[in-house]
Amino acid sequence: HPRRAHAPSTALAANAQAASASSRAARPGDTHRTSRSQTLARMKKHTDPAPRREPQSYIADSAHMEATSVTRDELEGARALAKARWCARIDEWNCVEQNASRALAIDPTNSESRALLGQAIRNRL
Repeated sequence: HPRRAHAPSTALAANAQAASASSRAARPGDTHRTSRSQTLARMKKHTDPAPRREPQSYIADSAHMEATSVTRDELEGARALAKARWCARIDEWNCVEQNASRALAIDPTNSESRALLGQAIRNRL
């Protein structure tokens, strides 16, 4: 076999860098990225700053939600009752008494908080 003359390593490295640079410039993804960023820039320029009107169904739904919204007291009572239930499951009767009392103070007609308070008092004795 005839021996080929080896090219100096610096020449090979230079050729490799040139090849990778040319392949980087010609990647199809690069043109896609550029066109996408240009598209986004165009969209930002052409967005309408005027507020849009909401559809009638959205307006009706929000009015309905305002009418059925839960008050802060109702939410606090529901949380206290939920905690009282949880405390009853783990037999923490002081916790049940405290939270059932709070729930009952917020909503005196709640029979579940009244029953939990009675159970807490019986189990505490």
